[in-house]
Amino acid sequence: MQLLYKLEHDSQQAQTLETRVKALNALSEALRGREPQRALSLSDEVLALIGNREDLSKAKADALLSKGIALNMLPDYNQALSVLQTARTLYESLNDKHGIATSLKSIGNAYFCLADYSTALDYYQQSLALRQELADKRGIANSLNSIGDVYEVRADYTTALDYYQQSLALRQEIGDTHDIAASLNSIGNVCYYLANYPTALEHYQQSLTLFEEIDDKPSVAKLFHNIGLVYQELGDYPNALHYFQQSFMLKQELGDKRSAASTLNSIGNIYFYLADYSHAREYYEQSLALSQENSDKPSIANLLHNIGNVYKAQADYPNALAYHEQSLAHFREMDDKRRSALVLGSLGTVYEQLSDYSTTLRYYQQSLEMAQAIGDRHGVVSMMHSIGSCFLKLGMLDDAESAFNQAFALAHELGLKDKCYQTLKSLANLYAQLGKYELAYQMHVRFHETECDVLNAEAQRQLVQLQVRFETQQAKRLAELNAKEAELQRIKNVELAAALAEAQVQRQRAEEANRLKSELLAVAAHDLKNPLQSIMGFAQLLAFKSADPGTVRKYAKTIESSSDRMLMLVTDLLKSMRYEMTNIELHKQPYDLSEIMSMVVQNNLAQLERKMQVLSLELEPGCVATIDVARIQEVFDNLLSNAIKYTPSGKRISVALRRVSTSEQTYFQASVKDEGQGLTEEDKAKLFGRFQRLSARPTGGESSTGLGLYIVKQIVELHGGKVWAESDGEGKGATFVVELPA
Repeated sequence: MQLLYKLEHDSQQAQTLETRVKALNALSEALRGREPQRALSLSDEVLALIGNREDLSKAKADALLSKGIALNMLPDYNQALSVLQTARTLYESLNDKHGIATSLKSIGNAYFCLADYSTALDYYQQSLALRQELADKRGIANSLNSIGDVYEVRADYTTALDYYQQSLALRQEIGDTHDIAASLNSIGNVCYYLANYPTALEHYQQSLTLFEEIDDKPSVAKLFHNIGLVYQELGDYPNALHYFQQSFMLKQELGDKRSAASTLNSIGNIYFYLADYSHAREYYEQSLALSQENSDKPSIANLLHNIGNVYKAQADYPNALAYHEQSLAHFREMDDKRRSALVLGSLGTVYEQLSDYSTTLRYYQQSLEMAQAIGDRHGVVSMMHSIGSCFLKLGMLDDAESAFNQAFALAHELGLKDKCYQTLKSLANLYAQLGKYELAYQMHVRFHETECDVLNAEAQRQLVQLQVRFETQQAKRLAELNAKEAELQRIKNVELAAALAEAQVQRQRAEEANRLKSELLAVAAHDLKNPLQSIMGFAQLLAFKSADPGTVRKYAKTIESSSDRMLMLVTDLLKSMRYEMTNIELHKQPYDLSEIMSMVVQNNLAQLERKMQVLSLELEPGCVATIDVARIQEVFDNLLSNAIKYTPSGKRISVALRRVSTSEQTYFQASVKDEGQGLTEEDKAKLFGRFQRLSARPTGGESSTGLGLYIVKQIVELHGGKVWAESDGEGKGATFVVELPA
């Protein structure tokens, strides 16, 4: 920023035309990366000042170069090409090799953005040759990185990684923070495409830290998006959405429509994974419109594929085929092998749904060959499993066995537990069909050994569906009850009729209460089924064979974990039922609330340390209230554990307790403030209800029954107190406040 202020000052204080032109060109060069529109205006101002003066040809070429780069950033690629070619011609007339090399690379950038990768590579290589002739290390590093970009988009990851690493070595030698961060990001991209997610995340985090140090907001927004993509691939949707939201807010602030379109696409992906297809298509179509406006060919092709997937999920196969074929044509035109392989696989799945297995197999085999050629091992696993399933439907059982075994071996090597789970299940069914019962049993045992690894995610998904179904049925029945009450109230015209109507209403309310209790038991029974099955399965495995101590401990740990989940649900259900009754007896006694809060904090220290969260504690001593100590401890523990659960690692949680005195009353106020995901207006309306599903999700894989805040409200109100929540909105944290009478 100090440099910008200096350049601004120099441009304003320039006394001669030459010094003013020089200062404006320097300012335009500094701004074109972060404020391209202003850089464009400054370049136009320089060109107007110079006019036809031949003695300022070098300054004119510099202004044209800066203008072309700014146009590329806006983006206006065709206009950028015209201006940059003019700049190159002028540099050549001046025999300015540095200017020529920079022009060549900038022209390559424009062609790259237009998805003309062959032409872009040609210009990058010309620029590299000139930079090497000039022994310009920075220029060499930049050209190497750009050449790596071309090979990356062509899915030649080995070559791309080689160029990126050469570039990084030079940039580290030079010591330029921005360029080092850019190379780390590029290497992270290659690792991401090769499904090496831990290494990708490591490089992205390093790059993000460096870009934040130099306050490069466009690059920070890009890194937020990339990190979100990694978490999305890992199935960690709360973290993915968190990073996408940060990215989108920065892009809005910067007015970057092209990148904003990319983030809209990613948000659409989240909705797609959650099976909310109408919203997914809505976001995809918004992103497609922006991408077409920006002439962004890669994004257009990708979005056509995504919309095709939505139609496929909705069983609209003609539209699915049409969009997939358009997408494949675009990717082939751009020579994008990685995405071409993906779309070929998608076309195969559509034909499989149409029971055209010969066409399905042809598309799957084309996709597999392309994935193998580019080293996409994750894609190889998916296609081998799909080919095995297709062989099975065609009655080619030996071929199916071979494909499934290859898929499992690679999935196991890559640590893809869900693919191992699917493939072992397919092998067990295949061997049973072949009459190879011993092998079928072995596959079945291995299948159960991997089942627990994917059980928690599936159980959570089913619980969400159950909660929604429960809430819908409850609302419908209550609406029916209200309608009946209104009808009875309307027809009563005498005292006897009123008495009969009241009796009828009370009877219906009692029946409704019984129905709700029965449904609550049904929810509990369904939710207990999965952990019970896990316990039974692993207990059978222990009984079936004498395993080594390590395996026994592993199975016992799984049984213990499943039992804990059952106990938590049963405990919360019993509490919620108990607090609905009006005859709860509180065992009140005078007690210092600060001591209770201190005990609660001590009990939660391990969870705080595990997530590396910072706790701020401000407790006013002597806050003695007449309370049921055990129940108020339960209230404080629930609020603090919720703050830990919904706050990302490394963030701050503040706990406070104070005495408040007014002219009318004295009371104690306890508050727990977090830096978590915040509350929407819809969340606030649903707070403290039973089985209410809010927008926030646990940030560390913790579980929740949806009953905790409901229980908190019942306890506080039994003490004559109040509880509420405050939040400035989504992503801005929340504060839960409890007031108890003195």
